[in-house]
Amino acid sequence: MRVSAPAKLARRFAASAIVASLAIAPMAAQAGQHYDNNRVYRSTTVSYGDLNLNSEAGQQTLERRVKSAARKVCGPRPRLNLSERMDYGRCMDEALDSGEQAMIQIIAAADKGEKLAANGLLTIGN
Repeated sequence: MRVSAPAKLARRFAASAIVASLAIAPMAAQAGQHYDNNRVYRSTTVSYGDLNLNSEAGQQTLERRVKSAARKVCGPRPRLNLSERMDYGRCMDEALDSGEQAMIQIIAAADKGEKLAANGLLTIGN
């Protein structure tokens, strides 16, 4: 049976993609990712040790950092594929939720005058 040129190209592309993903996966896992049930979980840290969390300005800066970290965790926003856009939206929701929960606890502790974590880092992820 003769295989058309587009089919050959598609097979070659698929094989290259598989090989590339196998080579990249170990490196990605070291960069704050792990896999569970065919889902990628990513995380990153946000620094707040330099902020005065008793001030509105400090709280707003932390919020901006959390939003920026969520975008870093979830990667660039897909433009065309609906499924990828939905996955991106879920990732952003989960990352922002985890960041907001951590922010609430940290700001509440700062308001009470409690000592904050020595490293001044919070972790967010999807």
